Amino acid sequence: MDEAERVAFESEMHQNEDIAADVRLRQEIVLAIRRKGVEDVFRAKEREIRSRSARKWLYLPSALLAACLVIGVFFRIGNVRECKELGESIVLEAVQMRGGADSDEILEAINAGKYEDALCQIETLRMQVPEFDLNSEEGQYDKMQFDNQMEDLDWFEAVAYMRMGKVRKARQCLSAIASNPDGVYASRAAEALKEL
Repeated sequence: MDEAERVAFESEMHQNEDIAADVRLRQEIVLAIRRKGVEDVFRAKEREIRSRSARKWLYLPSALLAACLVIGVFFRIGNVRECKELGESIVLEAVQMRGGADSDEILEAINAGKYEDALCQIETLRMQVPEFDLNSEEGQYDKMQFDNQMEDLDWFEAVAYMRMGKVRKARQCLSAIASNPDGVYASRAAEALKEL
């Protein structure tokens, strides 16, 4: 509205009380809306500031926890990868087992990546514990052969766990093998434990 229109409207408003009341009402409504809007903005800012300060104390522990988890995951992934690589680097050789069987089936399963099958076969052979007459030379020889077979099975099991990337199980098996200083695989197990 230009200056002439404004002057004409104001003179008409002074002459007509209804128009003046209507203008005052509209002005009050506009002011109320503006006040309400400003109050809402201030209240929203206040809530935001309060929630931000409350959340600030949550951010630090959350960030630290997330960092620990990420580091732990990368550390675990690194350990698993190293464990698998170590297991793959070990060359397994077939050995004669008790009862004329040999270790070919177990080795084939391990080399084919069928670790669960190999572990089942190992467990089956472990359960077949014969009785030995330790008073005879033949019984003592059979017992020695059985003990050697158990050592072979322990070693195959440790390698299977390494190739699976099961670090904890591999360490348990390797520790048991290394704890027998007279064992055939004791030194190899001790070396593998150092690398894990």
